[in-house]
Amino acid sequence: MSEAAERYQRLYASYEALHTRNSQLDSRLASGMGLLSDK
Repeated sequence: MSEAAERYQRLYASYEALHTRNSQLDSRLASGMGLLSDK
């Protein structure tokens, strides 16, 4: 049980880091799309 919990916490931490990086990318992408759609 504790091993699974440790694995889950590690997975969740890496997922959170990935998500913050992705959200930064998403906002940059969204601003780029906004510029494209304005034309």
